[in-house]
Amino acid sequence: MAATYRRPPPARASVRPKKIGSVNWVSVSLVLVLAALIYAGWKFFPPWYGQFDVRGEMLEVAMKAGRTPDPEVLDADLRARLAALGVAPLEDPAWTFGAEAVTVKLRYRVSVVHPVVLKPTVLTFEEEATAARGAGVP
Repeated sequence: MAATYRRPPPARASVRPKKIGSVNWVSVSLVLVLAALIYAGWKFFPPWYGQFDVRGEMLEVAMKAGRTPDPEVLDADLRARLAALGVAPLEDPAWTFGAEAVTVKLRYRVSVVHPVVLKPTVLTFEEEATAARGAGVP
């Protein structure tokens, strides 16, 4: 039987493991992404969550509309409630008085001020609340 010759595998460059705890571009990138997410949550979560308070106030006023279908009185009440929340509507609320339900639609803006950037971020929200007739609040 003839002897076969096998070539040895090519020599690999020695790979040194990095020291544990060393800083590289991946760890710096992860820290920056994490910081950006925390900042975005800190600045943008409160206005986003505040829309639920606005919708709740709109729903309460819409429920009162079953007893008081005067849009001027309802607008004044809604504006007072929104002012207490720190919200200024862009336009007058749109009221729809149906046979079975009352609907109010509202557009408003919230400005988010950043500490370094001079231009604030403006968020525009459109809310709608519908209440059944006769579901009045005492």
